[in-house]
Amino acid sequence: KIRVFCRIRPVNRSEATQGGAVVVDKLDDYSITVEAPRGPREFQFDKVFSARASQEELFQDVNRLDNTTHKNIKQSSVCVESQHFSSHRLMQSVIDGYNVCIFAYGQTGSGKTFTMVGDKDQKNPGIMPRSFNAIFDIMRENSSKFDFKVAVSSCFVLFVPSSG
Repeated sequence: KIRVFCRIRPVNRSEATQGGAVVVDKLDDYSITVEAPRGPREFQFDKVFSARASQEELFQDVNRLDNTTHKNIKQSSVCVESQHFSSHRLMQSVIDGYNVCIFAYGQTGSGKTFTMVGDKDQKNPGIMPRSFNAIFDIMRENSSKFDFKVAVSSCFVLFVPSSG
């Protein structure tokens, strides 16, 4: 199952000094309105995070599984269990051999890097470092039961417009 979340970014200092205004309003946990030239437009999501939502709050919710996402995580092939089960459920699926993808999409400056990576000094780590920590926590907790091998790969796609 694909879940789509919306995180509202607060106005930054530069925007505030230039008189920038917030044009997105959280109606409830699942809806936002956006001020548009032709009037407000409403959009629905699986979850909406306000500008005050912490990185931890976002990670906890992104990492949560529901029954339609993964029928019963304890019936997986490896059946490794985490003591931090509630906060590591999606990462538990990774350990159990399921493919997991967390994708950030938005305009330049919309907060994708902060959400995914966090701040430069890692006082507010994002989803990626928290996910790696969760995976290694699960591995440590189960190291007496299983041997783990970790392999990491990365792929970047660069689109270069042709001239002419």
